[in-house]
Amino acid sequence: MTVAPLRRDPSPNLPELLASLVNVDAEQAVLGVCLCDSRQFERAAALVREEHFANAMHGRIFSAIGTLIARGERPNPIVLGPLFDQDQALENVGGAKYLAQIAAAAALVTDVRDYARIVADLACRRMFIAECEEAIEAAATIDLDSTSAEIAAKHAARITELAQGGDRLELVNPSALQGLPAPEREWLARDWVPMRRVTALSGAGGEGKTRLAQMLATACAIRGQWLGLPVRACNSLLVFCEDDQDEMHRRQAEVNDYFGCDFGDLSAIQWLPRLGDDNALMTFADGRPARTSFFDEITKVAKRHNARLVIVDTLADVFVGNENDRAQARVFAQQVLGALARDLNAAVVALAHPSRAGISTGSGESGSTAWVGTFRSELYLSTPKANEGEPTDPDVRLLTRRKSNAARRDETIELRWRNGAFVPTRAPGILGSIERRSCERVFLVLLARLTAEGRYVSESSRASNYAPKIFSRQPDREGYAAPDFDRAMQALFRKRQIRLGKYRDPNRHDRDCIMPVN
Repeated sequence: MTVAPLRRDPSPNLPELLASLVNVDAEQAVLGVCLCDSRQFERAAALVREEHFANAMHGRIFSAIGTLIARGERPNPIVLGPLFDQDQALENVGGAKYLAQIAAAAALVTDVRDYARIVADLACRRMFIAECEEAIEAAATIDLDSTSAEIAAKHAARITELAQGGDRLELVNPSALQGLPAPEREWLARDWVPMRRVTALSGAGGEGKTRLAQMLATACAIRGQWLGLPVRACNSLLVFCEDDQDEMHRRQAEVNDYFGCDFGDLSAIQWLPRLGDDNALMTFADGRPARTSFFDEITKVAKRHNARLVIVDTLADVFVGNENDRAQARVFAQQVLGALARDLNAAVVALAHPSRAGISTGSGESGSTAWVGTFRSELYLSTPKANEGEPTDPDVRLLTRRKSNAARRDETIELRWRNGAFVPTRAPGILGSIERRSCERVFLVLLARLTAEGRYVSESSRASNYAPKIFSRQPDREGYAAPDFDRAMQALFRKRQIRLGKYRDPNRHDRDCIMPVN
């Protein structure tokens, strides 16, 4: 037995809702980026398919780009245009000229995935609404011999899948990269601060981390150099949880004097002084991580300012979980700070205080080993220990690259405090390489002199005659410090210009020592 279907008028708001779930700019950006760089197609194809484009013509263009790449051809508006000679929809918007326009507009987009996710998400929402509409229609025309449970079972699985976002695994087949050059790694400051990643800058209280961070933002704003390093010119957002505006103002005035700039030159910088506020970016109620509204606000502000550098001072203020809980520390680093770096295509620098053990060992590590495993770049600012019998120089700092997944670790820049700013005592980069070679020369000279005098030195840092320590006390050391001599010693061993030998101490015991290779 059947009954007439119930009459149901569509919701008058549904067409408006569906129209709002279309982003033409995002669809054009995906196509334009793929036309400019075929490497980006694989990234986009891991997230979107032809049917995900609300504009069917855009879907056909996306599919055609994939076809060309599969043939080993590089897609571009000229090659793609003839494939659409009979496509009236493309002709109506300008044909090949339209393809050239969207390619030109997307030339500055660095990662297609941001726009592909928008296209995929909106498609998922439209499909979700369509599935719900089908479920409602089925319920309205139900056969009396059927049950509502059967109707629900038929549509529940698909609705659940769509509500959860469907298949979001971003699979990449490396064979599709055959013949394509590997993309260049992007840096804010080469080898020291990477883009799209989080850099931890740790140091004991009072060492000058915050000042160093303001100097970095200033260098990016005025196209200057940071500690002798070229940096990317960009906008920045400084979230300073331990300072008010007056303190940032005073510090910036001193930084400006060093750079020779005025406050009027700093329009690329936005400050967010948060002293005394609740600055948590993620909560862990009942052990479940949840990003806070403050995180959402920071993201919106940074996007509106087009910030490519975000500095967070300090990690302890924005992370309110258990630092010794590896799971909490890791999810915070990846889903909060890491998410900011990825979503903004920015460098994120998080200032942190090391633990007592991190200070005493010189590792700069904080309370959780999860930070070490998660951050891809870690810098440590410290005051070098003085030689025995000598006072500590309060104006000297060492900035050490403790970890980098894309650069040599344990590189150091020696800094000196001068009139409210940190100034490198020796230049990094090419000039730094010259300096390092000069230090190796001084090492060999000192080694030869002390050996000739019968004053043998050791390569062991635990020995009382540890070479870098002994050399750093010599009056003819030419200004080099123990860390410089340590790096020079390691380099000379690799080059086989020095070797381990033996000498006999006053007690007639044979001891290891460093000997020059003749």
